[in-house]
Amino acid sequence: MRALILLVLLGIGACPLWAVEVTDLYETELLVSGQGRTERHNAVRQALAEVIIKVSGNEQAALLPGVPGLLDQSLQLLQQYRYRNEAPAASSPDGAPQQWLWMRFNQQGLDKALRAINIPVWGRTRPSTVLWLVVDEGGQRRLLGGSDESELLAGLRDSARRRGIPLVLPLLDLEDQQRLKATDVWINFQETIRAASQRYAPEAILVGRLLELDGGRWQARWSLNLAGQVYDWSHTGLLETALNMGVEGTASTLAARFVRQPLANNQSGVLRIRLRDIRNLADFARSERYLRGLSGVTDVQAGQIDAEQVLFTIKTRGDRQGLLDAVRLSSQPVLQLAETAGEQRPAPPAAVTDAADIVFRLLP
Repeated sequence: MRALILLVLLGIGACPLWAVEVTDLYETELLVSGQGRTERHNAVRQALAEVIIKVSGNEQAALLPGVPGLLDQSLQLLQQYRYRNEAPAASSPDGAPQQWLWMRFNQQGLDKALRAINIPVWGRTRPSTVLWLVVDEGGQRRLLGGSDESELLAGLRDSARRRGIPLVLPLLDLEDQQRLKATDVWINFQETIRAASQRYAPEAILVGRLLELDGGRWQARWSLNLAGQVYDWSHTGLLETALNMGVEGTASTLAARFVRQPLANNQSGVLRIRLRDIRNLADFARSERYLRGLSGVTDVQAGQIDAEQVLFTIKTRGDRQGLLDAVRLSSQPVLQLAETAGEQRPAPPAAVTDAADIVFRLLP
């Protein structure tokens, strides 16, 4: 099979398809009318509110206790900004070019400030979602894929970027067309949709069904399949709002699953992790470096070492499930749960007697 070429609706780094490294979490861009100081300061405050929503995964984050005070510090958290001009939109009454202000905020400072007010931080590595979108205009139904140039996709792209959600559009090549028809998506035939999605190895599957109504209104029905559970919601209104509701519902559902709430009083949870197949010093160094780089991990200490096994004590801002999610969505396949490797779990040697919360094996 030839290599898959995916249209990813978000700037991403290289990593497995089920997990995507979102590279622009701490930046955004707003349309402005000038470069005056007051307007820039107002834009920076609004931009920080958007970034906090993206970083936390909570669409109501700007209303949480402590956030208004944090927004007052937006200029101190601003790291870079620049203006750019864009050709005037066709609907522009005066034909003047549009002016955009791009802003990036300090990641370390913002993360620290959010945790100080007990708001969780959703890391850069996020689950990918394949989107099957069918549009019914005038009774004609069609699937939209990676090669389509459409205002619908432009709206979805913008909404996904603002929420930090990696959406992947299918190729709709011959293989996709043989596996899935527009009718299958329209009736939301989950079994067929799941089968067609396997080649993209997504963490979640989003199905969108858009129906054009009278008076410029649209009906949008959305379904998100996450780990076999299907979440449904719908909206009727303007096209922009109907599309945005699809991304908002997806972002909120994924955040509820993958964002780990901070422990009380900013404490760290402690987990014992036993790693098997540590055969030499290089393996030990690689595993320790990997654990330290996991989202939410604040400290790693090696304990007992014996018979190709190491017992690590890890401090994390989340819980056991949060660490499992971080490993599963990691950009590098380094660890594998011992149970999923088809292994029996023999009793540890006498020198490694402490019980472990999780047992992994180090992959070659």
